[in-house]
Amino acid sequence: MPRRIPIPTKLAAALAVPICALLLVSVLEVRQSADSDRETRSQTELATASIGPGGVITTIQNERNYGSVWLLGFEATLQLPVTSFDEAAAATDDAIETFRADLEDKPESVQTTYGPALDHIESELGGLRETVLTYTGPRDLSTQPVSDPFFGAYTELIDELFKANGQAALAIDDPTLRRGVELTDLASHQIENVARLTRVLLLAGVSGGLTEPADVAEAAGLLGQVETGVDQVRQLGTGRYQPAA
Repeated sequence: MPRRIPIPTKLAAALAVPICALLLVSVLEVRQSADSDRETRSQTELATASIGPGGVITTIQNERNYGSVWLLGFEATLQLPVTSFDEAAAATDDAIETFRADLEDKPESVQTTYGPALDHIESELGGLRETVLTYTGPRDLSTQPVSDPFFGAYTELIDELFKANGQAALAIDDPTLRRGVELTDLASHQIENVARLTRVLLLAGVSGGLTEPADVAEAAGLLGQVETGVDQVRQLGTGRYQPAA
């Protein structure tokens, strides 16, 4: 006579398949949620890392601006955020050190985005600083052939960080985070464009005005970039970003 299977066993067997399926779906959803959370956290760190170059960019700008006007003998005429080239250089070194320390706690993708730019900047700063620290000639408009390349070399370093910021923005999928990075980058670009325009106008003001076609074209181009930047900030500065914009 066949052995009868108890009803509880039959019930357990009947429910085993859907329960296992439910458990499997739950595990997959938890894993997907964890992956999504990890990706969001990584992108948030990438977004917050972009704030770091703002500090580095600002200190490099200060170092460049002070050094270039010092070479022209204008450092006492202009109101600058720093009062000496040594102060400016020390602030740049501190900003880079702080940002590097911050990068150590970021994902590899963040380090890869900014690391090469920081390496190149540090390799170039020593030689650029020697231009000011070892200069003993006259400090007036005749020094413009020294001041202009000095200003331009620093500007190239700043542009490297701008490029890194652009890469950071492209790597962020979340639209709100990406917009925040883009606005932060735009703010830094605006400050930089105004600084470059100010230099053109300053030199024109002490040398008889904008008489050279190249200077006129440069000033017009920089002014156009500033105006375009304002329009971009207005377009992106909506929602939670509107007060800051």
